[in-house]
Amino acid sequence: MKEPEGFSSWNPAMRGAYRKGYEAAAAGKTAGACPYEDKRKDCGRLTWSRAFRAAWHDGWDAARQADPLSTYYADRANSGLAALAQ
Repeated sequence: MKEPEGFSSWNPAMRGAYRKGYEAAAAGKTAGACPYEDKRKDCGRLTWSRAFRAAWHDGWDAARQADPLSTYYADRANSGLAALAQ
């Protein structure tokens, strides 16, 4: 995994979310596989869940950009499966 600039200074939990997103994309999972939900407090205020989602998606995007050829064929295969499901 190629670490983004300043990665070593990130909060360890955010580094883990980024790494999980990177690994998910490398395993061929879609962006919908993100395990972090958008949660709010009872009063409606935001929680840290959006930051974890953003870190996961940043890692997922980075992995896809690191290997564009595999990404192309994975997207092509997934779109074919979606067409069959309809």
